[in-house]
Amino acid sequence: MQVIEYILSIKNTRSKLIWILANSLLIVNALILILSILKTNSQQWVYIAAIFILIVAIYHFIAKKKKQWLFIFAAVVICISWIKFNYTGIGLVMLILLSITERIAKDFQLIINQQNLILKTGFNRKFQWTDIQHIIFKEGILTIDFKNNQLLQLTIDNKINETEFNQFCEQQLNQS
Repeated sequence: MQVIEYILSIKNTRSKLIWILANSLLIVNALILILSILKTNSQQWVYIAAIFILIVAIYHFIAKKKKQWLFIFAAVVICISWIKFNYTGIGLVMLILLSITERIAKDFQLIINQQNLILKTGFNRKFQWTDIQHIIFKEGILTIDFKNNQLLQLTIDNKINETEFNQFCEQQLNQS
């Protein structure tokens, strides 16, 4: 039996909003660090860290192509800065929030094979064919009707043969 697998690309429509929120979080942290510096007369490295974080946030607002490693580095700098100010909890919370942001802003993938469907988002979800009542792909939109009355509609970026794909899905539904 030949293994058939479709890998469908799905554009994350909330990605831009997520990055705006993440960069706003960078800016707020940098400004709070600067205010803390002014009140406590901290060391010079904290000024440099806060300015670096501001530059990264502004760069990410302006740049069309984001540099993930730069964003992650800025998140680590925020964490270290808060820890140096003896606010370890805030530093760790910021690191977790910014790490999650980076993960959920990515585009999605839907992997469909004979065994199941896997929606690869920031947090993967697996669906069995037995959970699905009907599935159809038409004009770039994939509609999945679950037996529990949930409906999932996704705009697919790939060019795939609609007839062949729909026949494959119908065959899998009949076998389950």
